[in-house]
Amino acid sequence: MKSYIQFSLILLGLSLVAFMGCREDELIDEGPTTQVPTEEPGEFFSTELNGVVIDESGLLVSDATIIVSGETVTTNEFGFFTLRNLEAPNTGLYVKVLKDGYFTGGTHYFPSEPTATTVEITLLKKDIRSFEASIGYEEQLPSGATVMIPASSIQRNGQVYSGTVNISTVWLNPEDEATFDNMPGALVAQNEMGETQYLQTFGMIAVEMTDDNGQELQLIDGRLAELSFPLSPSIEGEAPATIPLWHFNETTGIWVEEGQAVKSNGRYAAQVSHFTWWNCDVPFDISRLCLIIEDQRGNAIENLTACLSNGTLTLCNPTNQYCGLVPNGLSFTLEIRDICGEIIHTEMVGPFMGTIDDVTIIDIEVVLPDYANLTFTGEATNCGNNSLANGAVGVNIDGDIYYDFSLDNGEYEINLINCSNSATEATVTAFDLDDLVTGFQTVTLIDGQNDYNTDVAACGTALSEFLTLQYSTGAVTSDQVSAYQSVAETLIVSSDGEAVLIGFKGFGVGDFTGNILFSPETTGVTNGLVDQATISITRYDDVGGVIVGTYSEGAISGSFVATRKR
Repeated sequence: MKSYIQFSLILLGLSLVAFMGCREDELIDEGPTTQVPTEEPGEFFSTELNGVVIDESGLLVSDATIIVSGETVTTNEFGFFTLRNLEAPNTGLYVKVLKDGYFTGGTHYFPSEPTATTVEITLLKKDIRSFEASIGYEEQLPSGATVMIPASSIQRNGQVYSGTVNISTVWLNPEDEATFDNMPGALVAQNEMGETQYLQTFGMIAVEMTDDNGQELQLIDGRLAELSFPLSPSIEGEAPATIPLWHFNETTGIWVEEGQAVKSNGRYAAQVSHFTWWNCDVPFDISRLCLIIEDQRGNAIENLTACLSNGTLTLCNPTNQYCGLVPNGLSFTLEIRDICGEIIHTEMVGPFMGTIDDVTIIDIEVVLPDYANLTFTGEATNCGNNSLANGAVGVNIDGDIYYDFSLDNGEYEINLINCSNSATEATVTAFDLDDLVTGFQTVTLIDGQNDYNTDVAACGTALSEFLTLQYSTGAVTSDQVSAYQSVAETLIVSSDGEAVLIGFKGFGVGDFTGNILFSPETTGVTNGLVDQATISITRYDDVGGVIVGTYSEGAISGSFVATRKR
């Protein structure tokens, strides 16, 4: 089953997500956003906030309103936004997003140093129905969640309202990983004692009511509505008989404890005095865990995912990140998954009883099968049979592609985990980013053979769209890359799932300073923004041609060839 807990202090959805992907509940995040909030701000940091807004289908949302610390901006045509020179407390900064036709969305992030931060926020579309306030309302959602509003219990601006009510409701399933993209903000909470908590959710319901003019409607003071939260058989046994109830404060972005829900007949039932997001949650304490993972030869292994599970709770970290936060007092089965999704190691760990300042380290040896450990080497050349200087080489086995972007006089080396023990061949492709051509060689895979030496020429096929983004532990690529020129800047945008946005104030060949916005979940890089990057443009065609360049700043670098659309 999927996890039904989210660590709210891990808040990059690009809070969390690849730009166009989904986020799993995370064990891992050692970056600035793991700062534990305190009751009073201990320190403020000057920060730049960048982000993207998408809907639940992953489509970019333009013209959404972003509100942070009293400042307001709107997303551009690509769903991106930027807020500069924010004074953010280490206790967290709430990012609120509004868009007509959508539930209020947002996230919360916690800076621990002056930095640029990137977030991703998902908005849920409203499905609007109507009823008469004098009659009341009862609805059972397809999930089994229910909403019951008594007759004549609605007010508008403090006055009894008796007209038509437009209502929107949504249920978020605690076993659905998309819940943690779609919920408003993070699961940062304040209990009845005013203490900051982190929550394990057993489900969320949102209810919004308006009149025909879009004005908010609420329950009359002293009147109560009823909500019920269904519990699947797989989690009902773990659900306590009573559970704290929490509502979402859309001003602070914090879940606030208010009352409790009671378990009965496979669901939690609760009465509420007002409508917003409501959430059934258990608060918990946390500690830190780090894994050191090596193969049978003592080599560190990359591109693995670590997951903890105890039957009802599953926590998975992003690929390549082996340190993070775990709940105290629980024992888990630890599973290590390779890039193919296969479980290659299992053991029991826990219970953990530390604090966020304590680190438990577990050494793990993973034994990989022979067919999975493959190494490809050789020389890449251009059409003139010269060593490829500015380019890359990729190995494709059954659709899984592995790259070497750091060629040494044309020499490449690619170590990979082969996901298919039935694969009979691999394709080795070279990309020439100077002459914009590509070429490939086919390699036959032989049982028992781990090392393959293949020379390949980047020659034969024109290359019009290609982007690489390299970081400290790996790289991503895209073969759908477009360029747009606006009045203020040039934008390079990838659009095939590995979303990267490059912006610079320049309109021709030369060296410029700009920003690189990308998904921290895809790359494993906590900060999904590279500010003040050096961008070198070597070709800048008119519309219909291409824009070609490279970029770098710190551990982030890459190249691109983009078709100019505007």
